[in-house]
Amino acid sequence: MLQRRQWLVGLALVAAAAIGIACGDSTDPPVPGQLSVTLTTPNTDDGGLLFTVSGPVSSATTANATHELYWRLATGETRVLVFGNLTSGPILTVNVPDIGALEQYSATVLEVADRSNDVRSTVSGYALAFSPVGGSP
Repeated sequence: MLQRRQWLVGLALVAAAAIGIACGDSTDPPVPGQLSVTLTTPNTDDGGLLFTVSGPVSSATTANATHELYWRLATGETRVLVFGNLTSGPILTVNVPDIGALEQYSATVLEVADRSNDVRSTVSGYALAFSPVGGSP
C-alpha cells in the first residue's frame, strides 16, 4: 500500500509540474527603452502642436534640438506641446517601461497652430506613429 501511495504522490507531482509548465508565462520580460514619435503633417508651416500620448511613459524629450517641448505626465496619458518649425518626421522621444508593448501606445492630435500662431480649423491629415528607437526590441 505504501508503494502505491508513493507512486500516486509521484504521479501527482509530475502532473502538477506539467500543468505549471503548460500554464506558465511564456512572454518575454519587459525591456525598458525609448520610443520615437513621428509626425505626419499635411502642411509646411506648422509652428505648434498639442497632442496626447496614451500608455505608460516615464519621461519625454524633443527629437529636434530646435523645438521647444512642454509635457505633463499623468497616469496613462501624457499631454505634450511642441513649438518650432514643425515638419513631418521624428518629433518626440518617450522613455517607456517596455518597448515590446508597442500596441499599448497611441497618440491623438488635439490642436495645431501655424507659425503665425493661428490655430488650424482642423487636424485632419495629421498623424503620429510610434517606433522603437534604434529598431525593433
